[in-house]
Amino acid sequence: MEPELKHGPGLDKSANPLVKEAGWHLIDGHAELDAKVLELGRTLNVPLPSEANADQRGWIAEMTNAPAGSAEFDRIFANRLHAAHGGVYKFLAVVRTGTRNTLIRDFAKRCMEVVLDHIQVLEATGMVDFNDTEAIPLAAVAAAPASPRRFPLCPRPCRTFPELRTSLSRTRATAPMHCSDSS
Repeated sequence: MEPELKHGPGLDKSANPLVKEAGWHLIDGHAELDAKVLELGRTLNVPLPSEANADQRGWIAEMTNAPAGSAEFDRIFANRLHAAHGGVYKFLAVVRTGTRNTLIRDFAKRCMEVVLDHIQVLEATGMVDFNDTEAIPLAAVAAAPASPRRFPLCPRPCRTFPELRTSLSRTRATAPMHCSDSS
């Protein structure tokens, strides 16, 4: 863990009590997961990185360079860590669904719980910019579609998800492959 993160940049540089609370919360959660991942690495004889990657070093530098007690720092803190936790959450889902190893599956499950909790605590600061598509690339994808989406792999026009949900709730049937497969 980077020295700056052991002390929590949100604790030292923010004047916002919600950001400070998020900083403490992230430190506690990461301490738990760090201890578990080190134990798991030893158990499975897997070497683990001991330094921050280039992206993490960049975020730390950005937070370090922001003025103490400023809204700029709070915004950088909340948005960079929110985006990072979102990326980690997606990665954990891939790990969890891609292995039969119960040690890894259980650890990934716990990590997903902690990471989701961190995402929610960062959102509770009120500083997360959901329109920042650079920090949160899924913001553009997750925006409400202008028109109902159709099933992407179907060569013929298919029902929309709301139509299927209504149809399935009436029939208790399984989802049709194509709209012509059901009445």
